[in-house]
Amino acid sequence: MPASHSQSGFTLLELAIALVILSLLIGISIAPLSSLIKNNKKIRDEIRLEKLSANLENYALSHGGLPDSEANNELVINTSFPVSVNEYGKHIKYYVPSILTVSSTGGDFTSFCTNLHGVISNPATVSDLPKICHDRTYAAGSCSVASNHSFLVVSTGADQQFFGENADTDSVFYTSDITPSVDNDDVLKSVNLFALAKRCGHVF
Repeated sequence: MPASHSQSGFTLLELAIALVILSLLIGISIAPLSSLIKNNKKIRDEIRLEKLSANLENYALSHGGLPDSEANNELVINTSFPVSVNEYGKHIKYYVPSILTVSSTGGDFTSFCTNLHGVISNPATVSDLPKICHDRTYAAGSCSVASNHSFLVVSTGADQQFFGENADTDSVFYTSDITPSVDNDDVLKSVNLFALAKRCGHVF
């Protein structure tokens, strides 16, 4: 009587089940990894913008004015600002009132501080003055509680869409605590007028 041979291996059903389980495990692991990568990029962007803000302050003091912004509110790349892109390779946005730029002050420190004092005294006369809205009932063009700033630098994350700027382009921004967004990779840094005015020292 011939000996029977037992067959070993996986059936198609077993292979299908194994593939489903494997795909589920991969899907579960990818989501936290993607979130971790995004958060790390945001942290690096926050550090980058902190340094950039400090560089802009120092530039204003040593050059008698803030640098001008280029088309689309981009920062000019030079030796003072060698990095003008975020972690996603997108341009960092730079908002500055023209009256505080080198083009207006002629690179004169006293003129810069005088202009800065004028903006603080009469902010309503400066149409391109960057503001951050702190009004939780904010609607376009009707922010009742806002702080004025000498400049803003913004990283728009991967999609180049910053949800903190309203569509009416009035230079009023709001932060994520006012209007939470699913797009949490945006970063905004600013220096308010009074903080920069203190750097003018004896001029006032």
